[in-house]
Amino acid sequence: INVIDDPLIKKGLGSRNFDSEGVDCKKLELIKKGKINEIILDTYSSKMLNKKSNGRCGGTTNCYFENGKITKIDLIKDIKKGVYITELFGSGFNSVTGDFSKGGSGFLIENGEITYPISEITVAGNIKDMFKEMLLANDLEFKSRTNSPTIRINNVSIAGK
Repeated sequence: INVIDDPLIKKGLGSRNFDSEGVDCKKLELIKKGKINEIILDTYSSKMLNKKSNGRCGGTTNCYFENGKITKIDLIKDIKKGVYITELFGSGFNSVTGDFSKGGSGFLIENGEITYPISEITVAGNIKDMFKEMLLANDLEFKSRTNSPTIRINNVSIAGK
């Protein structure tokens, strides 16, 4: 898994040459081959850590997961019963333990096919465990400041009627 924050993407919704403190912005590889490589630093945070600011006052710019190697169809074709989540909402994340529980909606997957819409479900798990289970498709599109290809995560708890 690679996660990139690139402020210099042409016509990117989060593109900028410098942050709100006037610090130059450059491309960052936040996660490289599954390991944390860099963290978001503004001037204040960087001084506390005795590091140099990386021009991220105000947060990320154009942040995205790099494409995987398989198609979205191949990603879901062997799922007997699952959920294709299109929206998560509500709060319920513990940044110390990584545990989360959020409301969601999307589509039911049955025998490798997206079947019908579902809503009012609860999605729960642990972010650390999720990162170990991620499998990415090759369908990355830049539609906002934060983007990813379709991601498959096995062993997440889903509840609802």
